[in-house]
Formats: sequence, C-alpha cells, structure tokens
Amino acid sequence: MSRLIAFGCSITYGHGLEDCIVFPHDPGPIASKTAWPNALGKLLNVKEVINQGEPGASNKFIWRRIFDFKFRKNDIVFINWSFLERHCFFREQYGREIIIGHWIENKPNKTYFKLLYSDLDSTLEFFNRADHSKRYLDSLNIKNFHTTVLHDEDRNTLTIPKWMSVNLLKTNMSTIRQLHPKALDNSHPGQLAHDQFANDLYLEIKEML
Repeated sequence: MSRLIAFGCSITYGHGLEDCIVFPHDPGPIASKTAWPNALGKLLNVKEVINQGEPGASNKFIWRRIFDFKFRKNDIVFINWSFLERHCFFREQYGREIIIGHWIENKPNKTYFKLLYSDLDSTLEFFNRADHSKRYLDSLNIKNFHTTVLHDEDRNTLTIPKWMSVNLLKTNMSTIRQLHPKALDNSHPGQLAHDQFANDLYLEIKEML
C-alpha cells in the first residue's frame, strides 16, 4: 500500500498534542505528525500518511471530505466517525459551512438543538453517511476501515439497520483515552492514547490486509 488516508474530527487531527496546539486550548494550524494516523502508518509501513482530520467535524463534514478526496490505487483508508450530535450546513462555497456543536454558543446552534435536533435523526444520519462512504470506497476497490469516537456504552445502544454495510472496528479511542493522561489542552487524548489506539487498530486489522 502506498498511502494511509485518515478521516475524522479533532481526535484524528491530533488536537492538543505537542506539535498541534495554540495555547491555551486551540488546535495547531496543521494536523499533528504524532497523532494516531502517523503512528499507524509506521506500523503498516506505508510510504505516506495524509491526515484529513478536522477539528469540530461532524459526520456529514467527514462524508463530504471523503467524496472530495482524490484516491489512488492501493490507498488504505481509516475513518474515525465523529459524535452523533454534531452537524453542519454547507454554503455555496466549499470550505464554508455552519458548524453545529454543543460547545458553540450562538443563535444557529441554540435554534438547531431546540427545534430540529433528535437522537433518532442524528443516528440515522450517521448510518447513512457511513454506509454511503463504505459503498463508495468499495466501488473504487479501496480498503477501508471504520471506527467511531462514541463511548462503548453509546455504541452498544445503537440498533444497526440491516442495510448498514459498515462493521465498526472494536478499537475505540473513547475507551483508550481514559487510561492515559490528557493532551496539553487538558481535554483531548494525549500522546500515549494515540500510540495505543494506533497499536490496537493495527492488531485488529493486520490480518484483514
């Protein structure tokens, strides 16, 4: 395989790691070179790692980034799907979107969560985005693996539709991050968590390659 392409939110981006922080708590201008995608890339001995993580990304945003990416033959793709309650609305110009998240205090967010949000809708949104992405990558003959930032207890409450083509990996950062010190922003997973996440992913998928 020539390249590892990773998609996800701030956890994939490496927010808060030593080379990816603007103190006290903002992410750095580029993705961390020590986040889990690079650590996994070393284990897989790939030639190049491309980190497409985006701080604050919703599953809808991740889905669009996947479909806009120019894949090559022999790429391997890892997608760490984001929190279900996140959302976004795209404007006409690509790269300009309204981000919807629980941490943002503004009128669009308050209106969305008050009038439009539901657990069922956000869950179905995730299933559709993940399923569509897998079917697309499969059509390109691109190996693709999927996990999620959801805690185990939240994952266990999901009722997976019969049409869902994605089998989520068992390896879960939300569980691993609790075993190690936090990143420098005192919020995101620290370096040891990224290293273990990469190692556990490798052990889970190495026989599938």
